[in-house]
Amino acid sequence: MMLTARTRGMEDIFEFEALHPDEIEICESDVMKAARIGSWQPPEQQWQIYLKELASIGIKQWLRTRIPKAVRPFSHVADCEVISLQVGDFKVCVIPTFYVNGFSIEFPSVIVDIPDRSYHFYIVAEVREEHSLVRFCGFLSHPQLVDLQQRGLLEKADGNRYVLPLGELDRGANKLLLYLQCLEDSAIAIATPPTLTSPSQHSFLNLALWLKGDLDELTRSLEWMLLPKQTFALRESALRSIKKSPIDELGEFLRKWESQTNATIPADARAAYQDLVLGDAKFRLYAIPWVINSETENPEWSLLLVLSAIADDRLPLGLTLSVRDRDRVLFEQIGKSNTVYLHAQVIGNWNETFSVKISLPSGLQLTLPEFGFYPYV
Repeated sequence: MMLTARTRGMEDIFEFEALHPDEIEICESDVMKAARIGSWQPPEQQWQIYLKELASIGIKQWLRTRIPKAVRPFSHVADCEVISLQVGDFKVCVIPTFYVNGFSIEFPSVIVDIPDRSYHFYIVAEVREEHSLVRFCGFLSHPQLVDLQQRGLLEKADGNRYVLPLGELDRGANKLLLYLQCLEDSAIAIATPPTLTSPSQHSFLNLALWLKGDLDELTRSLEWMLLPKQTFALRESALRSIKKSPIDELGEFLRKWESQTNATIPADARAAYQDLVLGDAKFRLYAIPWVINSETENPEWSLLLVLSAIADDRLPLGLTLSVRDRDRVLFEQIGKSNTVYLHAQVIGNWNETFSVKISLPSGLQLTLPEFGFYPYV
């Protein structure tokens, strides 16, 4: 189980349930969406990711109906057990738990101890999957958690986890909503990282997590699908497949690309894809990140993008794939009458992000959220 609750007895269950925290009902379509996202994960992680998605949907729904500020997921170099939300200018961590029937929960210590993994507020949310419900159980600010730590009320468990007594949570849902709506983010002190400028101040797809077999909240919400780790080992036999799966299709492209460029994608690279619609055309975009050099003061990463058609064997004439950094267009490729794939490769530092635009001659265009690569070092 992702987060555990420690129990004392039935009296604790009744005591906690009598507190009546806010409840959010999850509609059937959102339950199905969470199940679909969970099914994309390795078998041993599917149930945990499914429940985490339910918690994310519920708390986002609760916040959006209670305050007028924008609520969006973002990639915040944090432990994959928790949910990162941007609420206005505040960074909010949702800690999902699945059976709050005791007097404490556990959570990863890095979200408090490490500066660029900390948040302004921490919300505990209980998932009651059998009833399609998510309950707001309470919250703490970062200074409050640090104070508990300094007073010895956060017990360390297994070396890299804290045990938080549920009695220390502030149950005041309206108080949290008031803080989020009326306070400036500077009013809640959190430490800032001393080194390595992070692109995590805005929403971006953190492709560094792909190399660990994980997808961040924003990437999952956009329905990217992570391909198996052995994808690159299978590319030699990809052409022998009669009906092409995404693995086969990517393998076919990579086999030709490596032959033409004399380049080799490292075995620890990881690919994912997203299906896109632009006008009447349907596309599949593959993204493959890998580390070039991590042993220097300015480590670099590479991003290879591959665009193919889903319902046809050729891309539309004049389709354009362009990639840019914050200053300029780095790469642009335009499809011809017999183009099967468009592709682009860019290289950047770990604090650089790239934006991708796909456009048709008709003027229709699609700009994707930025791609970034920021592992914690």
